[in-house]
Parts: sequence; structure tokens; C-alpha cells
Amino acid sequence: MNTKVGLLTLPLSDNYGGIIQCVALYQFLSQNNVDVHFIRKLNNRTFSKEIVASILELMPGQNIRGIRSRYLAAKVHLPFLKKYMPQQTRPVRTGSEIEAEIKRLNIDTVVVGSDQVWRFEYQGDSTAYNYFLDFGPQNIRRVSYAASFGHGVWRYPERTEAVTELLGNFDAVSVREISGREICRNVFKRQQCEVVLDPTLLVDRSFYESVIDKPPALSAGRVLTYVLDHADAVQSLAKQVVRKLGSNRAVESLSPYDTARTVGLPEWLQAFRDTEYVITDSFHGVVFSIIFQKHFVVVPNVERGIDRFTSLLGQLGLQDRILTAEDGADVERVMAAAIDYPRVNAILSELRAQSSEYLLSRTR
Repeated sequence: MNTKVGLLTLPLSDNYGGIIQCVALYQFLSQNNVDVHFIRKLNNRTFSKEIVASILELMPGQNIRGIRSRYLAAKVHLPFLKKYMPQQTRPVRTGSEIEAEIKRLNIDTVVVGSDQVWRFEYQGDSTAYNYFLDFGPQNIRRVSYAASFGHGVWRYPERTEAVTELLGNFDAVSVREISGREICRNVFKRQQCEVVLDPTLLVDRSFYESVIDKPPALSAGRVLTYVLDHADAVQSLAKQVVRKLGSNRAVESLSPYDTARTVGLPEWLQAFRDTEYVITDSFHGVVFSIIFQKHFVVVPNVERGIDRFTSLLGQLGLQDRILTAEDGADVERVMAAAIDYPRVNAILSELRAQSSEYLLSRTR
């Protein structure tokens, strides 16, 4: 009997990294002959909040709490999601609705991940335990792939007992960061836990080239800044990088918060492919710098979490690409150290094989 897999992640709207990691995971499974369905989870708002949000989404000229911009961005990304994840459930908001879709589609394995699905403040509604698969039926296989807690330590002691019980029901647990494995082992007594690659690193670069579907533009002289947090330190570092590269360099800024125009995923990917140098505070900004073999500097926001950077870059021997806001003087040192991509690719190939084996052996 063929396995049917349901893929659960945080609600997808305007987060480029969240969208592309889910599409990559779906594509990887599909390319390996797994029958996969995207579980289309939406935020479980109260009725009153739903009414207010619906009104704000339709009101031109306002963007209170970013509601309208997220709504417009989601509309831009929807065709992309439908194209690259064609098999989807009906929209669901609660565990009981997810369970109903599992039964309707005869799904027998649910994979939760990737990204910060286990970071409670990012879940945005009252169904946080859904991401620990607290719904039935009891006989489904429960698997996590590259799940992230978002922090290097467990910050929710009041939830420890409940999460320990739920993780005990999993058939297989994997996380994205080394610190996540330590949390599973030391806090939840889940000794069998593996560290795997982010899904975006599972699929071949050729997939992203097919999404872009445009010939490469000339990249010489271009510097890309992709910044989630508008920190002066990042802009200052960008100027230092440009000065070091030469005054003829043009700086291109890519922002997820551009309310004038939402950039689609193909254009977003192309920006990384067709540049020479990347300065970013984004984890997936780093990932696609690596996929497209660009030189880069990362200035992570410590509050957002630094472990995802140190874990991946540490495994690849690229931890020296990380600069804090106070490390501006080290820009020249970092830039002087060229990235040995043949060595990086060799390490990635081994990690990709391990991660692929983990996922496919639990979804077939």
C-alpha cells in the first residue's frame, strides 16, 4: 500500500523563507515518488478578530499591524503555492479539522516542519499543540522534519509536561539545529533525535533555476542586502562591503516589508542568483547564498535566534561569516577569506544524503 503524507507547517502568507522551505519539502517528497498533500493550516482567529481582520484587509490606505500587507502578499504568493504544491487539503484551523482532512484523504503519515514550528510565539493562535501533532487518529505515523524551537534553550517550562507527552507519541523526531537536539534529549527525554538539513537544501539547485525560468543577469558589481530587521548596523556593514569591493558596486535592497510591491518567489530567488555579494540577517538568505554559491556576510538578530546560523554554518565550516552588530571592524577579515565552495559542496552532499535517508525511510 502506498503511503500518503500530510505536510504541516506554520500558516503561509508573506514569509519567503517559510514558503520556500515548505515548497522544497513538498517537491523533494514528490520527486521521490511520495504521495504528499500540503495541510493548508490557517490561523485560528476568534470570530471577532476574523471580522476585524477581514475589514482591514479590504481597506485601502491602511496597514494596521501589517494585516493588509500580509493579505496582499498572500494573494501574490497563492498561485505559486498552488503550482508547486498542487495537492492540498481544504483550509483548516483546528486539530479536529486537520483530523477530518486526514480521514477524508486517507493520510497515514503527518510530517511537521520545517522552520520554527515549535516556537510558540510564532504560531499566532490557540492551536499551538497542533504542531506537536496533538490530533488523531492514533494510528497515523507522526514525524518531524527539521523542526525548530527558534531558541537555543527551552523557554516554555509551563508547557514541558504536555510537550514531553506529545513528543513521546512521535515515530521519529528530527530538528534543524544542534541546540534543538539537546533540548529534545535534556528537557523532553527524547533521546532518539536527529539533526537534519533545512528542506531548501534537500532539492537540487536546478529546481530553483526552473522556478526562476530566466537567464542569469550579469552579477558583477552587484551587492544584495536582504534584511528582516531594519538595523543601522546592517546598513553600515553594507557600506563597508561596497567600499571594500570598489565604488563601482551597486547595492540592491530586497525587503519583505515593501508595501508598494510584493516580490514574487521567482524574483526573490533570482535576486540571490544574480548578485555578487550578499549581506543579510535572514537564515534563508544565508541558505540561498550558499545554494547559488555567493560570498556573503550574515549579521543575525540575536532576539530572532542565532542558533540556526551557528548550527548550519558550523557544520559547513563557515561560522566565520557571522558578524554581530559590534563586529564591523571584522568585515575586511571576512571578505578576505574566500569561500571554498567545492569543500562546502562536498560536506553538503554528505549531509544531504543523511537527511534524505532519514526522511524517505519514514515516509514510504
